[in-house]
Amino acid sequence: MALILGVVLAHAWFLLKVSPWVQGGAGSGSEVKPPAASPVWQLVAVPATPVPPPRLPNVARAVQTHAPMPVSGPQAAQANAPEPEPVPEGQLPPDPTKVETRESLETHSPETHSPENQSPGAATPDPLGAKATPTTPSATSTADPATPQDPLEADLNQQAPWPTLVPPSQNLNYSVRGQYSGFPVLASAVFLWDNQGENYQAQAEISLMGFKVTQRSQGQLSPQGLAPVRFSDKRRSEIAAHFNAEKRLITYSANTPDAPLRPLQQDQLSVFIQLASWVAGDPAHFIPGTRITVPVSSARGPDFWLFNVDGPEALTTPNNPRLPTLKLHRLLQKETDTAGELWLAPNLHYLPARIKLTDARGNVVDQTLD
Repeated sequence: MALILGVVLAHAWFLLKVSPWVQGGAGSGSEVKPPAASPVWQLVAVPATPVPPPRLPNVARAVQTHAPMPVSGPQAAQANAPEPEPVPEGQLPPDPTKVETRESLETHSPETHSPENQSPGAATPDPLGAKATPTTPSATSTADPATPQDPLEADLNQQAPWPTLVPPSQNLNYSVRGQYSGFPVLASAVFLWDNQGENYQAQAEISLMGFKVTQRSQGQLSPQGLAPVRFSDKRRSEIAAHFNAEKRLITYSANTPDAPLRPLQQDQLSVFIQLASWVAGDPAHFIPGTRITVPVSSARGPDFWLFNVDGPEALTTPNNPRLPTLKLHRLLQKETDTAGELWLAPNLHYLPARIKLTDARGNVVDQTLD
């Protein structure tokens, strides 16, 4: 008990001696009250209730008289940190590990942690939940996907080259029956096919009461069939399409845009000879259900014609009641397409013995071999 009382008296004496020296200078003789925010005031203030005496290391830190040694790094930040505010009597001091000071807020601000302010490899999380700045995708991620290919173009590319046998020269006459705007039509047609070996000429002409519609096709012949150079369509006036194989381009006299020239592209007349050449080259291949895709151009613009093989069919003509043929029909792609049916005759080297066309308005032209 005597030992404990001695220790308490020693601490009280020490505080009484040190306090005036710290507050006003050693031997000043006058008592100077410290400011409210002084950390020393927290050490020497006597609380209303007994508290343990202050720890000596804190007092020693408060009475340093020499300039502190310069420090850097984490120690500098700790040394320059502001002292906490005084704590009212009867309250515990706050936990410094849970207090966000101005420095901590600035340290964790979005500007401080922006990519340009960080050192390489730094990845400090944002405790305040700041939104990340969206990054610009790389060139590889923004590259446009490949443009999907047109289905008809894909069919044409997958269509294997068929053996081709171009028919010899022939002149064919047809009788034409039909209907135009609800009125019956009777006419005659002539088809002239001239196989010149390396070149060709073809002409189809329909005559109706002095009115003529003439189509002409001329071009070159190759192992793959016909390669048109010029196609013309004349009714009241003539318009034409020019096939430039060197530039791979089709140009039109009807003030329509140029079009790319596709492989084996045909015109509206040569397409019938090309079909005959394919079937004659390998008749066994064209079984019912076989699909044939042909790029075709009129005198005004390009298109795709699709044909489906229906199968063998006997055709009645004025000179042959049961003419063997292979029937095909055109598959329509849009409402404005003209429907077409073809009967290809083996004894004509698969040139058409009959062609029936029906347009979107219901007009019909049906020409049959005489």
